[in-house]
Amino acid sequence: MFARALSRSALVVFLSVVVWLFLVPTPGLAKDDVHFVYNFKPGSSQKFEIDFGQETSFSGRNYVFLSEMELTETCIEIEESGLFKMEVTFIEVSSSMRMNDKLIDNKMDEVLVGQTLGYRVNKIGEVSDIRPKSYIEGWRQFSQVLDALINGWYPELPDSTIGVGGNWVCLDTTETMREDQRVTMITRVVCQFEEMTKEKGRQCAKIKGEGASHIDGEKENKFEFEYCFDPKEVGIVKFKAKIEGESQTIELKKELK
Repeated sequence: MFARALSRSALVVFLSVVVWLFLVPTPGLAKDDVHFVYNFKPGSSQKFEIDFGQETSFSGRNYVFLSEMELTETCIEIEESGLFKMEVTFIEVSSSMRMNDKLIDNKMDEVLVGQTLGYRVNKIGEVSDIRPKSYIEGWRQFSQVLDALINGWYPELPDSTIGVGGNWVCLDTTETMREDQRVTMITRVVCQFEEMTKEKGRQCAKIKGEGASHIDGEKENKFEFEYCFDPKEVGIVKFKAKIEGESQTIELKKELK
């Protein structure tokens, strides 16, 4: 789930349980009903543009990180387990980081351009095994951001056939470590299948959603998102999300070129 994924820079996730609370599909089968699973084709490759921004405040300091990327996403194969073996190659990267309006040296641009990351994703969008295909200088420094990005741009799907006007609700309970203490983060998401639309020349389902996540004793993070989903091959054609919390704001966009 992207809201949890984009919070991983501050949390170490060691157990996650996702429960689909209920589905409200349109009765019967209709022309515009969509089976919501990813269906990547081995050998298929698409270019995407990514915009990512994060503003965080703590201990009297304000950090702003901005990044624009162009990358190629490729499905290498479908494994016997049913997992899609994927790769992303960074074509262009432009990023900046500021602390209290002072520019901080950032090598992400020169380090990532031309590099490839491999990972696996299942039919509902759960990502695993993110790792570079070759040595990346400063990988430990960049891995949390890249892990959050890749997890974030695959919204989790319900693996159900749903008609226009139908919706689904997801409850995600995640145990994490924060400041050497075990805490539980609960995330609730409501998704609505609004309409079939044409985007980038493809017939897509337009989804809007909102939700919130919280840890006991802390202010909840609220978020909203929308995306256009191609059920035949590409998956996410266009995606944007915004998360607002007590000390940080995160925005993510992904769009097929």
